[in-house]
Amino acid sequence: MPSVATALIVCGYDLDTDLRAYIVDVIRAIEHEEPELLILTGGRTSPHSTDSEALVMSQAFAELRPEREVLLDEEALNSLENLLHAKRIAEENHGAIERYIVVGDTAHRRKLAILARLVIGRNASIISVHRPTALITHLLEPISTLFEAIAAVVPATRRFIRSGAMLFKMMRYGAFFTSVSQ
Repeated sequence: MPSVATALIVCGYDLDTDLRAYIVDVIRAIEHEEPELLILTGGRTSPHSTDSEALVMSQAFAELRPEREVLLDEEALNSLENLLHAKRIAEENHGAIERYIVVGDTAHRRKLAILARLVIGRNASIISVHRPTALITHLLEPISTLFEAIAAVVPATRRFIRSGAMLFKMMRYGAFFTSVSQ
C-alpha cells in the first residue's frame, strides 16, 4: 500500500488572463511545500482557445519548474469540479492522502475554503495568490459559493451547476461552446 501523501491542487481561472503570471505567483506561494502530488485543474473555458486551463498552467510549470511532475484535470468548469476531480485524481494516483493544499486566487479564497471543507474535509488548507479579478466575479461569488456548496452536499444538483457555469461562459463571450472538452 502506498504511503500517505500531500496533494497540492492548483485551481485555474480564466484562459483569457495571464495564467503564466498566475503560475509564477503560485510557485512563489508554494516554495516551501513539497507535495508528493501536484494537480493542475481547469477545463476549456474560453472560445478563444482549444487548450484547457490545466494544460496552459502545465506549460508554464514545465518552463519554470521542469523537474516537477504534474497531473492534469482538464474537465473542471467551476470550483466545485476543481476540487472533486482533483481529489479523485489524487486518490487514484496515490491512494491515501493525508493533507491537501488548495491554491487559488484571492477572489475565490472563501469559496475554496468552504468547498474544500465539504469535499475534502478538515485536512485541507488554502493558499491564495493575488491577481486582478473582474468586478463581476466579486459580485457573483456569494451566490456562486451558495450554489456550489449545495451541490457539494447534494450531488444530484451538480449537473445544474456545470450547466450554469457553461451558460455564464457563453454569455460572457457571446459564443456557444459546441463542446467544452474539445
